[in-house]
Amino acid sequence: MSPTEFDEILRLKRANRWGDAAALLEEILGRSPADASALTQLADVHVRGRRFREAESALDQAETLAGTTA
Repeated sequence: MSPTEFDEILRLKRANRWGDAAALLEEILGRSPADASALTQLADVHVRGRRFREAESALDQAETLAGTTA
């Protein structure tokens, strides 16, 4: 995730635009599926958007990448 993309994600989150932030993060993950930062940001967006199953899935993927489990 580039610094510009990160700034855009933060802007979208501040505006409560969860769907737009999730779409951008999914685009980033399409290019870089092992981007743990994007996965944790995606989990945060899903929690804030009250999409808990999706948040859990994103965190599970990030944990798998890190080789850890909760």
